[in-house]
Amino acid sequence: MQKKNKGALNLAGLVLFLLALPFFFGMGGGAFAMAEVLPGQAAASFLPYTEKTESLSAKVFGTKDVEFSQTPAVTKGGRTLSVSAEEMARLRDFSYLRSSYYIIDSRTALLPSDIDAEEALGLDFSIKKTTKEPKILIFHTHAHEGFADSDMSKGLSEGIWGAGEELKRILEEEYGIGVLHDDGQYDMVNGKGQITGAANWDERVRRSLFVGFVIILSFLVYPMKKGSSKKNSVPIYDIILMVLGAGAYFYFVFNFKTIIGHATRISQTEVIVGVIGILILAETCRRVVGIPILCVATFFVGYAFYNGLGQGRAFAVVLKSIVYNLFYADLVYLYGE
Repeated sequence: MQKKNKGALNLAGLVLFLLALPFFFGMGGGAFAMAEVLPGQAAASFLPYTEKTESLSAKVFGTKDVEFSQTPAVTKGGRTLSVSAEEMARLRDFSYLRSSYYIIDSRTALLPSDIDAEEALGLDFSIKKTTKEPKILIFHTHAHEGFADSDMSKGLSEGIWGAGEELKRILEEEYGIGVLHDDGQYDMVNGKGQITGAANWDERVRRSLFVGFVIILSFLVYPMKKGSSKKNSVPIYDIILMVLGAGAYFYFVFNFKTIIGHATRISQTEVIVGVIGILILAETCRRVVGIPILCVATFFVGYAFYNGLGQGRAFAVVLKSIVYNLFYADLVYLYGE
């Protein structure tokens, strides 16, 4: 009876997924996918040029053969902003602003009321050079951290705190800008450091390790199909998928600082690693839970593509954004708290 119920649920989930396919294809996503327009490029049909008739036979185009349209300036409070009208329209969309310009830790949040991009761009953030009062604050959350060649037995000046002190000197002596360098030691509690131990690893690193080991265990325990593998044996294709899936998450662990340093500007290799990790995690969910949960996840990911493509963004740009938010920004989106 239990097997029949599970089979009925799987069948229902598959039917819902198939019914949803025409809806997604109707969005025009296939056309964007086949266009192969990379970030920063425009499709040929959208290039703003007018071809001169006398140049047709030469088949060579220069700057004189192209007529560019001038981008209208964006002003705010009498000030000309350094963004195009198109980008300003995107910045008014909080979801775009949040995903493209910020990395939000799962322990905090950024709300629409916290920032107004248009108002912020209209403000004057220039610094008046003076040493009478500080204009810049430098403080260290981990004042006792050092570098590879630091000898911390000589004092804090050998580590990151010393770098802050040197930065203060440069700003004040060479640029004439007053600096307040906070010498607080915020990584010390009761005379002991708080920067050691696995418990202090970044939450995204711990989650990546966890998901990687979950994938390994799932592929060892759950076959692709019940009865498809011999007892106490793992098919070669399962081993390959297991290594690829877990490797994608371990790649994030070993390259965490580099990837975080890229912010939203992840490379093509990192996009591919993210796609592999997401797809194999989806296969893990199918094996353990069943098809219905996969259909639900597919619907929401499809909606994310629809929303991005509906804004006129290229497929590759939308894919990069979704991979970043699902795989790199915060792994909590993949399987919840």
